[in-house]
Amino acid sequence: MKGKFHARLYKPGDAAKVKVKDIFIGQGDLGAKIEANYRAAGSYVYTCLIDDDPIAILGWSFLFPGVVDLWSITSDRVRECGRSFYKFVMSLMKMGHENIGIYRYQMTVREGHQDLLRWAEGLKMKCEGFMEKFGPDKANYFIFARVY
Repeated sequence: MKGKFHARLYKPGDAAKVKVKDIFIGQGDLGAKIEANYRAAGSYVYTCLIDDDPIAILGWSFLFPGVVDLWSITSDRVRECGRSFYKFVMSLMKMGHENIGIYRYQMTVREGHQDLLRWAEGLKMKCEGFMEKFGPDKANYFIFARVY
């Protein structure tokens, strides 16, 4: 890794501080959609950087008290700091459980994405099921969860 890995937290109440350029990784108006969703749902959003170069955004959205849906968008550069990124995400999950009362984390993984299947398993999540034609593109997904 050439630079230093660090992250910024945007939490409920910080919406006015969030700029699309802070959370944008992707194409089209994805950053604007994430920002709009963040402002509406009060999600916790983290931007992970190497030096000042964004390499990932991730966060969770509350489905119910204590239950969150994890999401992330990463660039290829996240591999440069894989261990640091993994430790960061694991520490977020622990912090969420201990300080916020989150007892269930869940995420969906599109069928055929072997790296993401390994990532979910690395986060100590268990596959709870297969969802046929779940996505907006009618793709198949697995649902993974970690329950404390």
